[in-house]
Amino acid sequence: MRCRACFSEKLTPFVDLGYQPPSNDYAHKGKFQYPLKVEVCGVCGLGQMSHDVPPHDIFNHDYAYFSAASPSWVADRKALAERMVNMFDLQSSSLVVDIGGNDGYYLEHLKPYSGVLNYEPSASVARVSEEKGIQTEQTFWGRDTPVRHLNADLINATNVLAHTPDLDGFIAGIADALAPQGAATLEFPLFSNLIKFNQLDTIYHEHYSYISIPALQYVLERNGLRLWRIEELATHGGSVRVFASHRGARYREEDSVRHVQASEHWATAVDFEAKARKVKWDLLEFLGEARQDGHIIGYGAPAKATVLCNYAGLDTSVIDFTIDDSPAKQGKQIPGTNIPILPFAELASCGGDLSYIFLFAWNLLEPIKAKLQKHYDQISLAPRYRPRIVTAIPELTVTNL
Repeated sequence: MRCRACFSEKLTPFVDLGYQPPSNDYAHKGKFQYPLKVEVCGVCGLGQMSHDVPPHDIFNHDYAYFSAASPSWVADRKALAERMVNMFDLQSSSLVVDIGGNDGYYLEHLKPYSGVLNYEPSASVARVSEEKGIQTEQTFWGRDTPVRHLNADLINATNVLAHTPDLDGFIAGIADALAPQGAATLEFPLFSNLIKFNQLDTIYHEHYSYISIPALQYVLERNGLRLWRIEELATHGGSVRVFASHRGARYREEDSVRHVQASEHWATAVDFEAKARKVKWDLLEFLGEARQDGHIIGYGAPAKATVLCNYAGLDTSVIDFTIDDSPAKQGKQIPGTNIPILPFAELASCGGDLSYIFLFAWNLLEPIKAKLQKHYDQISLAPRYRPRIVTAIPELTVTNL
Protein backbone atom coordinates (compact mmCIF):
# COMPACT_ATOMS: atom_id res chain seq x y z
CA MET A 1 0.00 0.00 0.00
CA ARG A 2 1.27 3.49 -0.88
CA CYS A 3 0.66 6.94 0.55
CA ARG A 4 -2.14 8.55 -1.42
CA ALA A 5 -0.42 11.96 -1.22
CA CYS A 6 3.30 11.46 -1.94
CA PHE A 7 3.11 7.80 -3.14
CA SER A 8 5.72 6.67 -0.59
CA GLU A 9 5.58 3.09 0.69
CA LYS A 10 6.89 4.14 4.12
CA LEU A 11 3.63 3.57 6.00
CA THR A 12 3.56 2.54 9.66
CA PRO A 13 0.65 1.71 12.04
CA PHE A 14 -0.91 4.69 13.82
CA VAL A 15 -4.02 3.40 15.65
CA ASP A 16 -6.45 0.49 15.47
CA LEU A 17 -10.01 1.16 16.74
CA GLY A 18 -11.31 -2.30 15.87
CA TYR A 19 -14.16 -3.28 13.54
CA GLN A 20 -16.89 -0.64 13.34
CA PRO A 21 -19.91 0.28 11.20
CA PRO A 22 -19.82 3.39 8.97
CA SER A 23 -20.54 6.24 11.34
CA ASN A 24 -23.69 7.55 9.66
CA ASP A 25 -25.12 4.19 8.58
CA TYR A 26 -28.32 4.39 10.61
CA ALA A 27 -30.25 2.34 8.07
CA HIS A 28 -28.36 -0.90 8.76
CA LYS A 29 -27.91 -0.40 12.54
CA GLY A 30 -24.28 -1.53 12.51
CA LYS A 31 -24.88 -4.70 10.50
CA PHE A 32 -21.92 -4.03 8.21
CA GLN A 33 -18.60 -3.46 9.95
CA TYR A 34 -15.10 -2.77 8.63
CA PRO A 35 -11.63 -2.31 10.13
CA LEU A 36 -11.13 1.19 11.52
CA LYS A 37 -7.37 1.35 11.35
CA VAL A 38 -5.06 4.21 10.34
CA GLU A 39 -1.51 4.17 9.02
CA VAL A 40 0.81 7.16 8.72
CA CYS A 41 3.31 8.12 6.02
CA GLY A 42 6.84 8.66 7.26
CA VAL A 43 7.62 11.05 4.38
CA CYS A 44 4.75 13.58 4.23
CA GLY A 45 2.86 12.86 7.47
CA LEU A 46 -0.44 11.89 5.86
CA GLY A 47 -2.66 9.53 7.83
CA GLN A 48 -4.84 7.16 5.83
CA MET A 49 -7.18 4.24 6.28
CA SER A 50 -5.67 0.80 5.95
CA HIS A 51 -9.00 -0.41 4.55
CA ASP A 52 -11.16 1.78 2.31
CA VAL A 53 -14.91 1.33 2.46
CA PRO A 54 -16.35 1.98 -1.05
CA PRO A 55 -17.72 5.56 -1.17
CA HIS A 56 -21.10 4.37 -2.50
CA ASP A 57 -21.53 2.34 0.69
CA ILE A 58 -21.27 5.54 2.73
CA PHE A 59 -22.54 8.49 0.67
CA ASN A 60 -25.83 7.12 -0.58
CA HIS A 61 -29.59 7.77 -0.41
CA ASP A 62 -29.60 6.86 3.31
CA TYR A 63 -26.91 9.38 4.27
CA ALA A 64 -28.27 11.20 7.32
CA TYR A 65 -25.90 14.12 7.89
CA PHE A 66 -27.63 17.42 7.08
CA SER A 67 -25.37 20.44 7.60
CA ALA A 68 -28.30 22.85 7.94
CA ALA A 69 -29.42 21.01 11.10
CA SER A 70 -26.71 22.90 13.01
CA PRO A 71 -27.67 26.58 13.50
CA SER A 72 -24.14 27.54 14.54
CA TRP A 73 -22.71 25.93 11.41
CA VAL A 74 -25.20 27.72 9.16
CA ALA A 75 -24.33 31.05 10.80
CA ASP A 76 -20.64 30.35 10.23
CA ARG A 77 -21.27 29.67 6.52
CA LYS A 78 -23.33 32.85 6.15
CA ALA A 79 -20.48 34.94 7.55
CA LEU A 80 -17.98 33.15 5.32
CA ALA A 81 -20.12 33.70 2.23
CA GLU A 82 -20.31 37.44 2.89
CA ARG A 83 -16.55 37.54 3.36
CA MET A 84 -15.86 35.65 0.12
CA VAL A 85 -18.14 37.97 -1.86
CA ASN A 86 -16.03 40.93 -0.77
CA MET A 87 -12.65 39.21 -0.89
CA PHE A 88 -13.02 37.93 -4.46
CA ASP A 89 -15.44 40.58 -5.77
CA LEU A 90 -18.04 37.99 -6.69
CA GLN A 91 -20.74 39.21 -9.07
CA SER A 92 -23.72 37.82 -10.97
CA SER A 93 -21.38 36.69 -13.75
CA SER A 94 -19.14 34.79 -11.28
CA LEU A 95 -19.43 31.09 -10.57
CA VAL A 96 -18.95 29.47 -7.17
CA VAL A 97 -18.68 25.67 -7.02
CA ASP A 98 -19.14 23.82 -3.73
CA ILE A 99 -17.81 20.27 -3.74
CA GLY A 100 -19.77 18.05 -1.39
CA GLY A 101 -22.02 21.00 -0.64
CA ASN A 102 -24.48 18.82 1.29
CA ASP A 103 -27.92 20.47 1.57
CA GLY A 104 -26.76 23.80 0.13
CA TYR A 105 -26.13 25.34 3.56
CA TYR A 106 -23.24 27.46 2.15
CA LEU A 107 -24.33 28.17 -1.41
CA GLU A 108 -27.75 29.46 -0.32
CA HIS A 109 -25.93 32.49 1.11
CA LEU A 110 -23.94 33.05 -2.10
CA LYS A 111 -26.87 32.56 -4.48
CA PRO A 112 -28.04 36.21 -4.30
CA TYR A 113 -24.58 37.40 -5.44
CA SER A 114 -23.25 34.88 -7.97
CA GLY A 115 -23.92 31.75 -9.94
CA VAL A 116 -23.72 28.63 -7.76
CA LEU A 117 -23.25 24.93 -8.44
CA ASN A 118 -23.28 22.10 -5.91
CA TYR A 119 -21.61 18.71 -6.50
CA GLU A 120 -23.20 16.38 -3.95
CA PRO A 121 -23.30 12.57 -4.35
CA SER A 122 -25.77 11.75 -1.55
CA ALA A 123 -29.36 11.75 -2.81
CA SER A 124 -30.89 12.57 0.58
CA VAL A 125 -29.10 15.90 0.98
CA ALA A 126 -28.81 16.70 -2.75
CA ARG A 127 -32.62 16.74 -2.89
CA VAL A 128 -32.77 19.41 -0.19
CA SER A 129 -30.15 21.49 -2.03
CA GLU A 130 -32.23 21.38 -5.21
CA GLU A 131 -35.34 22.42 -3.29
CA LYS A 132 -33.46 25.60 -2.32
CA GLY A 133 -33.08 26.45 -6.01
CA ILE A 134 -29.40 25.50 -6.15
CA GLN A 135 -28.24 23.70 -9.28
CA THR A 136 -26.99 20.38 -7.92
CA GLU A 137 -25.07 17.62 -9.69
CA GLN A 138 -25.60 14.36 -7.84
CA THR A 139 -22.19 12.86 -8.47
CA PHE A 140 -18.81 12.28 -6.89
CA TRP A 141 -16.10 14.83 -7.65
CA GLY A 142 -12.86 13.61 -9.17
CA ARG A 143 -10.51 13.43 -12.10
CA ASP A 144 -13.23 12.13 -14.45
CA THR A 145 -15.89 14.68 -13.54
CA PRO A 146 -16.58 16.75 -16.71
CA VAL A 147 -15.70 20.20 -15.35
CA ARG A 148 -13.27 21.80 -17.82
CA HIS A 149 -15.99 24.13 -19.06
CA LEU A 150 -16.73 25.59 -15.64
CA ASN A 151 -13.98 28.24 -15.37
CA ALA A 152 -15.01 28.75 -11.76
CA ASP A 153 -14.01 31.90 -9.88
CA LEU A 154 -14.23 30.20 -6.49
CA ILE A 155 -14.27 26.50 -5.64
CA ASN A 156 -14.97 25.42 -2.08
CA ALA A 157 -14.68 22.06 -0.33
CA THR A 158 -15.60 22.11 3.36
CA ASN A 159 -14.71 18.93 5.26
CA VAL A 160 -14.73 16.99 1.98
CA LEU A 161 -11.08 16.52 1.04
CA ALA A 162 -10.66 13.85 3.71
CA HIS A 163 -13.76 12.06 2.36
CA THR A 164 -12.22 10.98 -0.94
CA PRO A 165 -10.09 7.85 -1.43
CA ASP A 166 -8.48 9.53 -4.45
CA LEU A 167 -6.79 12.74 -3.29
CA ASP A 168 -4.93 13.15 -6.57
CA GLY A 169 -8.08 12.86 -8.68
CA PHE A 170 -9.98 15.24 -6.39
CA ILE A 171 -7.34 17.97 -6.72
CA ALA A 172 -6.94 17.31 -10.46
CA GLY A 173 -10.66 18.02 -10.85
CA ILE A 174 -10.23 21.34 -9.04
CA ALA A 175 -7.30 22.28 -11.29
CA ASP A 176 -9.43 21.55 -14.38
CA ALA A 177 -12.45 23.51 -13.16
CA LEU A 178 -10.69 26.59 -11.74
CA ALA A 179 -10.36 29.83 -13.72
CA PRO A 180 -6.78 31.06 -14.33
CA GLN A 181 -7.11 33.69 -11.58
CA GLY A 182 -9.62 31.76 -9.51
CA ALA A 183 -9.17 30.49 -5.96
CA ALA A 184 -9.98 27.25 -4.19
CA THR A 185 -10.73 27.14 -0.47
CA LEU A 186 -10.32 23.77 1.23
CA GLU A 187 -11.31 23.22 4.86
CA PHE A 188 -10.34 20.15 6.84
CA PRO A 189 -9.33 19.12 10.37
CA LEU A 190 -5.54 19.23 10.62
CA PHE A 191 -4.01 15.84 11.41
CA SER A 192 -1.62 17.40 13.91
CA ASN A 193 -4.57 18.68 15.98
CA LEU A 194 -6.11 15.21 16.05
CA ILE A 195 -2.81 14.00 17.50
CA LYS A 196 -2.32 16.82 19.99
CA PHE A 197 -5.84 16.67 21.41
CA ASN A 198 -6.52 12.89 21.41
CA GLN A 199 -9.35 13.24 18.89
CA LEU A 200 -9.68 9.52 18.26
CA ASP A 201 -13.43 9.86 17.65
CA THR A 202 -12.78 11.94 14.52
CA ILE A 203 -11.32 8.81 12.92
CA TYR A 204 -14.07 7.14 10.94
CA HIS A 205 -14.60 5.44 7.61
CA GLU A 206 -15.82 8.60 5.87
CA HIS A 207 -12.37 10.08 6.52
CA TYR A 208 -10.11 8.22 4.14
CA SER A 209 -7.24 10.67 4.85
CA TYR A 210 -5.92 12.71 7.82
CA ILE A 211 -4.20 15.62 6.21
CA SER A 212 -0.94 17.35 6.93
CA ILE A 213 0.14 20.49 5.07
CA PRO A 214 3.21 18.82 3.46
CA ALA A 215 0.96 16.01 2.19
CA LEU A 216 -1.48 18.50 0.66
CA GLN A 217 1.35 20.43 -0.99
CA TYR A 218 2.58 17.28 -2.71
CA VAL A 219 -0.83 16.80 -4.30
CA LEU A 220 -1.42 20.46 -5.18
CA GLU A 221 1.96 20.92 -6.83
CA ARG A 222 1.63 17.70 -8.81
CA ASN A 223 -1.54 19.17 -10.32
CA GLY A 224 -0.22 22.63 -11.11
CA LEU A 225 -1.65 24.39 -8.04
CA ARG A 226 0.01 26.16 -5.13
CA LEU A 227 -1.02 27.04 -1.60
CA TRP A 228 -0.81 30.73 -0.65
CA ARG A 229 -2.74 31.21 2.60
CA ILE A 230 -3.72 29.12 5.63
CA GLU A 231 -6.31 30.24 8.18
CA GLU A 232 -6.55 28.39 11.48
CA LEU A 233 -10.09 27.63 12.64
CA ALA A 234 -11.65 26.41 15.87
CA THR A 235 -14.17 24.15 14.12
CA HIS A 236 -14.02 20.37 14.64
CA GLY A 237 -11.38 20.67 17.31
CA GLY A 238 -8.87 22.55 15.17
CA SER A 239 -9.23 22.89 11.41
CA VAL A 240 -7.61 24.94 8.68
CA ARG A 241 -8.91 26.75 5.63
CA VAL A 242 -6.29 26.73 2.89
CA PHE A 243 -6.36 28.93 -0.20
CA ALA A 244 -4.90 27.57 -3.44
CA SER A 245 -4.69 28.77 -7.03
CA HIS A 246 -2.92 27.99 -10.29
CA ARG A 247 0.84 28.54 -10.23
CA GLY A 248 0.56 31.65 -12.38
CA ALA A 249 -2.24 33.32 -10.42
CA ARG A 250 -1.68 36.73 -8.83
CA TYR A 251 -1.69 35.62 -5.18
CA ARG A 252 1.55 35.66 -3.19
CA GLU A 253 2.38 33.09 -0.55
CA GLU A 254 1.75 34.49 2.93
CA ASP A 255 3.60 33.92 6.21
CA SER A 256 0.66 31.88 7.49
CA VAL A 257 1.78 28.91 5.38
CA ARG A 258 5.15 28.64 7.08
CA HIS A 259 3.64 29.38 10.50
CA VAL A 260 1.20 26.45 10.36
CA GLN A 261 3.82 24.10 8.92
CA ALA A 262 6.17 24.90 11.78
CA SER A 263 3.49 24.09 14.37
CA GLU A 264 2.53 20.68 12.95
CA HIS A 265 3.17 17.69 15.19
CA TRP A 266 4.85 14.76 13.46
CA ALA A 267 2.57 11.74 13.83
CA THR A 268 5.30 9.10 13.90
CA ALA A 269 6.68 10.58 17.12
CA VAL A 270 3.52 9.76 19.14
CA ASP A 271 2.17 6.50 20.55
CA PHE A 272 -1.41 7.35 19.66
CA GLU A 273 -2.61 3.83 20.37
CA ALA A 274 -1.72 4.36 24.05
CA LYS A 275 -3.40 7.77 24.09
CA ALA A 276 -6.60 6.26 22.68
CA ARG A 277 -6.64 3.46 25.23
CA LYS A 278 -6.27 5.97 28.08
CA VAL A 279 -9.27 7.96 26.85
CA LYS A 280 -11.28 4.74 26.67
CA TRP A 281 -10.40 3.40 30.12
CA ASP A 282 -10.73 6.77 31.87
CA LEU A 283 -14.19 7.14 30.35
CA LEU A 284 -15.36 3.65 31.28
CA GLU A 285 -14.12 4.02 34.85
CA PHE A 286 -15.93 7.34 35.25
CA LEU A 287 -19.21 6.20 33.68
CA GLY A 288 -19.22 3.03 35.76
CA GLU A 289 -19.07 5.09 38.95
CA ALA A 290 -21.35 7.86 37.69
CA ARG A 291 -24.10 5.39 36.85
CA GLN A 292 -24.42 4.71 40.57
CA ASP A 293 -25.39 8.37 41.13
CA GLY A 294 -28.31 8.36 38.69
CA HIS A 295 -29.16 8.32 35.02
CA ILE A 296 -26.79 9.35 32.21
CA ILE A 297 -27.92 10.48 28.77
CA GLY A 298 -25.95 11.62 25.75
CA TYR A 299 -26.14 14.82 23.76
CA GLY A 300 -25.64 14.62 20.02
CA ALA A 301 -25.41 11.76 17.55
CA PRO A 302 -22.53 12.84 15.31
CA ALA A 303 -20.16 10.40 13.65
CA LYS A 304 -17.99 10.87 16.75
CA ALA A 305 -20.64 9.12 18.84
CA THR A 306 -20.57 6.01 16.68
CA VAL A 307 -16.80 5.74 16.91
CA LEU A 308 -16.51 6.32 20.65
CA CYS A 309 -19.46 4.07 21.57
CA ASN A 310 -18.22 1.18 19.47
CA TYR A 311 -14.60 1.58 20.61
CA ALA A 312 -15.55 1.78 24.29
CA GLY A 313 -18.47 -0.67 24.12
CA LEU A 314 -21.10 1.81 25.33
CA ASP A 315 -24.78 0.83 25.28
CA THR A 316 -28.00 1.50 27.19
CA SER A 317 -26.64 -0.17 30.30
CA VAL A 318 -24.56 3.00 30.64
CA ILE A 319 -26.28 5.70 28.56
CA ASP A 320 -30.10 5.67 28.48
CA PHE A 321 -30.42 7.58 25.20
CA THR A 322 -28.94 10.53 23.36
CA ILE A 323 -30.72 13.66 22.15
CA ASP A 324 -30.05 15.22 18.77
CA ASP A 325 -31.58 18.17 16.94
CA SER A 326 -31.54 16.51 13.50
CA PRO A 327 -34.96 15.03 12.57
CA ALA A 328 -33.16 12.69 10.14
CA LYS A 329 -31.51 10.93 13.10
CA GLN A 330 -34.33 10.98 15.62
CA GLY A 331 -36.04 7.64 16.15
CA LYS A 332 -32.92 5.76 15.11
CA GLN A 333 -30.01 4.32 17.11
CA ILE A 334 -26.31 5.15 17.22
CA PRO A 335 -24.96 2.64 14.65
CA GLY A 336 -23.58 -0.51 16.22
CA THR A 337 -25.29 0.17 19.57
CA ASN A 338 -28.77 0.02 21.08
CA ILE A 339 -28.63 3.67 22.23
CA PRO A 340 -31.75 5.45 20.87
CA ILE A 341 -31.61 8.95 19.39
CA LEU A 342 -34.44 11.18 20.62
CA PRO A 343 -35.45 14.85 20.20
CA PHE A 344 -34.47 17.52 22.71
CA ALA A 345 -37.97 17.48 24.21
CA GLU A 346 -37.20 14.09 25.76
CA LEU A 347 -34.89 15.86 28.21
CA ALA A 348 -38.00 16.74 30.23
CA SER A 349 -38.74 13.04 30.81
CA CYS A 350 -35.59 12.60 32.91
CA GLY A 351 -36.97 14.44 35.93
CA GLY A 352 -34.56 14.89 38.82
CA ASP A 353 -32.78 11.56 38.39
CA LEU A 354 -30.46 12.80 35.65
CA SER A 355 -26.90 13.09 36.97
CA TYR A 356 -24.81 13.60 33.84
CA ILE A 357 -25.15 14.50 30.18
CA PHE A 358 -22.36 12.95 28.12
CA LEU A 359 -21.54 15.32 25.29
CA PHE A 360 -20.63 13.36 22.15
CA ALA A 361 -20.52 16.61 20.14
CA TRP A 362 -17.67 18.04 22.23
CA ASN A 363 -16.75 20.49 19.47
CA LEU A 364 -20.07 22.28 20.18
CA LEU A 365 -19.64 22.49 23.95
CA GLU A 366 -20.36 26.22 24.33
CA PRO A 367 -23.56 26.48 22.23
CA ILE A 368 -24.92 23.23 23.72
CA LYS A 369 -24.07 24.36 27.24
CA ALA A 370 -25.91 27.64 26.61
CA LYS A 371 -28.96 25.77 25.27
CA LEU A 372 -29.06 23.48 28.30
CA GLN A 373 -28.66 26.39 30.71
CA LYS A 374 -31.57 28.16 29.03
CA HIS A 375 -33.68 25.00 29.34
CA TYR A 376 -33.01 24.62 33.06
CA ASP A 377 -33.50 28.34 33.67
CA GLN A 378 -36.94 28.11 32.05
CA ILE A 379 -38.02 25.29 34.34
CA SER A 380 -36.47 27.07 37.34
CA LEU A 381 -34.19 24.21 38.32
CA ALA A 382 -31.50 25.44 40.73
CA PRO A 383 -27.89 24.89 39.58
CA ARG A 384 -27.16 22.44 42.40
CA TYR A 385 -29.86 20.08 41.05
CA ARG A 386 -28.82 20.25 37.40
CA PRO A 387 -26.92 17.46 35.66
CA ARG A 388 -23.30 18.06 34.76
CA ILE A 389 -21.78 17.85 31.29
CA VAL A 390 -19.12 15.21 30.67
CA THR A 391 -16.66 15.20 27.76
CA ALA A 392 -13.97 12.60 27.04
CA ILE A 393 -11.85 14.46 24.46
CA PRO A 394 -9.05 15.51 24.85
CA GLU A 395 -9.35 14.20 28.40
CA LEU A 396 -12.16 13.45 30.81
CA THR A 397 -13.76 16.73 31.92
CA VAL A 398 -16.87 17.46 33.99
CA THR A 399 -18.55 20.87 33.59
CA ASN A 400 -21.28 22.41 35.74
CA LEU A 401 -24.38 23.93 34.17
